[in-house]
Parts: sequence; structure tokens; C-alpha cells
Amino acid sequence: MSYGFDAYVLVPPYSLVVSVLLLLACDMVGNIFLRTFKLKLHIGSWVRLQAPLFGLMLLAILVYSMALMGFATLSNLRFISSLLIIMLGAHFILRLTKIKLSRDVKYIVNYGKNILATSTVQDYMVYVILFGYFIFSLSPVTNADSLNYHSGVALEVLRNGLIPIAPEWFNGRLFGNEEILNALGLSVGAEQFGSLIQFVSLLSIYSIIRYSNIGNQ
Repeated sequence: MSYGFDAYVLVPPYSLVVSVLLLLACDMVGNIFLRTFKLKLHIGSWVRLQAPLFGLMLLAILVYSMALMGFATLSNLRFISSLLIIMLGAHFILRLTKIKLSRDVKYIVNYGKNILATSTVQDYMVYVILFGYFIFSLSPVTNADSLNYHSGVALEVLRNGLIPIAPEWFNGRLFGNEEILNALGLSVGAEQFGSLIQFVSLLSIYSIIRYSNIGNQ
């Protein structure tokens, strides 16, 4: 078994493609969960932008429990990730056959045009900053903090199937849900999955602040 970080990531651009697909699958799970509570999930709703986080938290509960019991092996997490991506593909094909996908795309385009037409200079500044963060989230993992324990703990989970216990590894004791979700992403070589989680978290916070101010749901 290879223990290097490179052994658990796909080569570009496949790692980015898989990361985006896995995040969209989490969004689909969160969307289904929120719809069970009869919430309004139309495009532009701040609730709709919380769907990825709900999906991620539901998966974190599952994977975290598996890691505590020693079942979060590479093969098990790879099966879960692959199943999510397959479900996303099936959902995409289903909406395509029902002519719902093209309708959604048109709605998103028209909504984007309306947002840009009514935005202020301050709004445009925020959009530029958010877009910059999005570009950064697509880049490979290079910072020391992530390579030390954000990815390090995830790799230990994949190697041993459970949460690492190493008192001498101080930073390794700072793990949380994100590290467990990183393990889920790295099981299929999704290197940018952790960075995209941080971006959608930032986007969800911004949506709450913006839409609560203008009184929309």
C-alpha cells in the first residue's frame, strides 16, 4: 500500500471533475432532505443554498460513525462516493428526459440577469471576491495546514478505517467533520473536495446575510 498523498488523488483535471460531481451529489442529498420539510427551494432562496451543507452534514454523520467503529475503509468510502455520483448521474438523466433540466437552466440564466441588473457597486465587489475564492478552491492542495492534518487525518482514516489516535501528533487531534469528509473525497481521488466544501460554506453564509436583508426566502 502506498502512503503518499499523491497515491490518493487523481491527475488533473479528473480530480477537479470528480470533486465537483461529488459536491453536486451532496447538494442533491441535501435538496431531497430539505424537501421533506416542505421548504421553498427555488433558485435565489437562501434555503436552497443551504442544501449542500445539509447533504454534507448527513454524510458526515454516516462516515463519522463508520470511522468510530473502524468501518471507514478505503473500499467502503469509495463505494459510498461512487454510489453518490451514480445517483447524481441518474438524477441528471431523469430530469433531462422530462425536459426539466433545460427549464432549470433557463430559469437560472434569467435569475442571474435580474440579479446583475439590480446589483449595486458593493454587490459587484462581493461577487468578485466570491469568484476569486471559487477559483482558489479549484486549485490543488498546497498549504501546510491542509497537508498536515486536514488531509493527513483523512489519509489515516483511509489507511486504517478509523480515526487516528496519536498523542504525539498535536495537530492531528484537531480533526472534525471536514477531515472525515475529506476522507470521503480522497477515496475517489477528489483532491479539491475539501476546498469546495469551504467555498459552499462561505456562499451559504453570504446568502443568509444578503437575502435576510432584502426580505426574500
